Amino acid sequence: MHHQDNVKVEPMSNGICWTVPPELMEVASDIPDLLEELVCTFRSDSSLRMESMQLAVRESDRNVLRSQAHTVRGSARQLGAKVVADLCQQLESSALSAPWPDLRQLVESVAVHLGATHRAMATYMNGIEAEAER
Repeated sequence: MHHQDNVKVEPMSNGICWTVPPELMEVASDIPDLLEELVCTFRSDSSLRMESMQLAVRESDRNVLRSQAHTVRGSARQLGAKVVADLCQQLESSALSAPWPDLRQLVESVAVHLGATHRAMATYMNGIEAEAER
């Protein structure tokens, strides 16, 4: 499997992008299928955590909201999903005190950007699979 260094995938028209961090690319080049496994795990886990954040907003549970945002922030940052990580940082920082309408809006923004990041990751991984078949 061949990887390009610091690859940016920008399939969305609104400018959201996902960049594979160089450190991750370096490690992944030595371990077959590592990047695919990490991306797959992130997509699955972050989807479940996003649902938990949305439920926490509906149930007015600030602690769950903060905890889930914290977890998504960390994994997003490690995988190069900077926009998602930054939004989750805002959410984590404001979860215990911000008005619910603001938190709802922020959770929706995380959901939109997370979905775009998931699509960018899928596009990238499909490109790697196509390259490997050549």
